[in-house]
Amino acid sequence: MAPFEFMRHVTHPYQESSPETHGHFKGTDLRFPQYSASAVPFAWMLREDMEQRAEQYGLAVDPAREPKLLFDTNWVQERGNQLALLDCFFGHIKAEKSLCFFYAKEVPFIEDSRRVILGVGTVRHIGDSTEYNYSRDGKLRSVLWERMIQHSIRPGYANGFLMPYYELIDYLAEHEDCDASRLTAFAPGDYFDEFSYASELVSHDAAIEALQHCAGVLNRIQKTLPGNYQPQIKWLHDRLAELWKMRGPALDLARHYALLGLSVERFLRTKSKPS
Repeated sequence: MAPFEFMRHVTHPYQESSPETHGHFKGTDLRFPQYSASAVPFAWMLREDMEQRAEQYGLAVDPAREPKLLFDTNWVQERGNQLALLDCFFGHIKAEKSLCFFYAKEVPFIEDSRRVILGVGTVRHIGDSTEYNYSRDGKLRSVLWERMIQHSIRPGYANGFLMPYYELIDYLAEHEDCDASRLTAFAPGDYFDEFSYASELVSHDAAIEALQHCAGVLNRIQKTLPGNYQPQIKWLHDRLAELWKMRGPALDLARHYALLGLSVERFLRTKSKPS
């Protein structure tokens, strides 16, 4: 939720350990625009799945372009292969149409292995790829996996929202007998993989169930915590109506992805809310 941009300096993890292949890589600045999140689709960058995804989506990848390292790695390294996979992943996401779900693996107010939805918004803009800087010419080139997703969540929650977990933490501190699970929006368990691997595409059915969970929890929260949650609930129901129309009456077997799940790893007890 930061209303300002900032920079993060990134170094390649193999820059020092593999000087033969990555020694020419330099630290690279990664820009975070205001109201954005870093989307990293780890599952799409698995080397063992590269050819399967290439066949599924018709991608121009070539395992022969991957460098030979002195150790085994699970990850795709070569720029052309990386871009083919990343462009395919981010190509499913549509600005001003796709939703983005923010979730955490851990929250401080409940012990549960399920993912917890922190908020939902609309994707405003998908950033371009960033290539690493180099100190000299080298055979291998690579890009950072992160791309910035600017979202619509703003104070006032006119177009997207965050769940009121900060207020809930204060409430639970004074009401130890309260069942926190009833006031927590869990990601749908049947779609665990779609809320994993940091960032992943989310199917219509998973998104519908997630929004229904959020709406149910907000209805219970408004009976427990002070505040007006009707704007968030109305926004949720409007998005549900759109998703049902997009999905259609048939089962979602084709899995037409147009949504994005983004992990913030864990929700901390701090006033620094997810960006």
